[in-house]
Amino acid sequence: MATTIFDLPSELLYQIYDSLPTSTLKTLLYSHHFHSSAQSHIFYHSQFTLSLSDGTQCCKPGGISIASVGDLTPRFQWHILKFRNYKINLAITNFKSMLAQLAIHRSAIQELCNKPTKVNVKLIIHLSYSMNNFNDVKDSFLNIDKISKEFNHGGLNDVSVDLELLKHEVYDSENEMESSSGEE
Repeated sequence: MATTIFDLPSELLYQIYDSLPTSTLKTLLYSHHFHSSAQSHIFYHSQFTLSLSDGTQCCKPGGISIASVGDLTPRFQWHILKFRNYKINLAITNFKSMLAQLAIHRSAIQELCNKPTKVNVKLIIHLSYSMNNFNDVKDSFLNIDKISKEFNHGGLNDVSVDLELLKHEVYDSENEMESSSGEE
């Protein structure tokens, strides 16, 4: 009796999938023979990007906003919740405002991170600073664990934190006018 690729156990298919690009795996979703195993592999190994701003930031980080997850269609919410790896961009100018945003969206965060199996969360904190808010930078460094604990699910999840400092220039209108007219 001849054995075909359709007869292979899922464990062997997963090893094959590890060497394939995601675009090929997505193509395999169209085959009823591979749909279930390919979909499972994609959700387990791929990363979904989300974001949240403290509400004071002018530039928005990349990814779907955690604040809008509840407004998405149930099918898209189900799709997001199937992932086991998340990259979450947090834009912070004011640390206390970010803690307030995390509290507001705690139910969405818990839905993403409080799963019976381990979730890998990569927090990318985009911290904007200027001389006006330098104390917030210090508070953020000292209290970064408060942010990471929101995504940790009692120590079950793997949470890594990358910090990116962004210098935020604040000009008053007189200095802007002088520099733009060329007068010194």
